[in-house]
Amino acid sequence: MKIPGNETVQALSALLQGKLTAVAGYKRALSSPKTRAEYRPAFEECLSSHSRRVLRLQSEVVRRGGIPVPTMARTWRFLLTCFAWASQVAGMAFLSPLLRLLENIGLRRYDQVWTRLDARAQHLVSWELFPQQVLTRHSMLLERIV
Repeated sequence: MKIPGNETVQALSALLQGKLTAVAGYKRALSSPKTRAEYRPAFEECLSSHSRRVLRLQSEVVRRGGIPVPTMARTWRFLLTCFAWASQVAGMAFLSPLLRLLENIGLRRYDQVWTRLDARAQHLVSWELFPQQVLTRHSMLLERIV
C-alpha cells in the first residue's frame, strides 16, 4: 500500500541529502588552511544559507511524518574525503571544482525532484528553497571562486 505523500517526503529527503553534502563541503573548505582569506566570507555565507535550508527541509520532512536523513550519501562522503585530502596538498585548485560541482548538482536536483513533489512542497521549493540555491551559486560566481 502506498502512503499518501510518501513520494514527496522521499523527494524532500533527496534535497535534504544534497544540502547536507553542501554543508559538509563548505565546512571542509573553511577548515582547510589552504583556503584563501578573501574566499572565506563567501564560503561562510554559502554555509549559512545551506544550513538554513537543511533546517527547513528537516522540519518539513518531520511535519509530513517522515524521518529526516541523518547524513549525506556515502558516495558524497567518499568524494568529499578525497577532495579534502587533495585540498590539503593543492588548496583551491581542488576545492573550487568540488564546490562548483556541488552547487551545479544542487541546482539540477531541484529539477529532478519537481514532479515528485505535491503542490505545497512545490510552493516551498519554488518560493523559498530554489531561490536561495540560485543566490548561493550566484554569490560564488560573483566572488569568482567557481
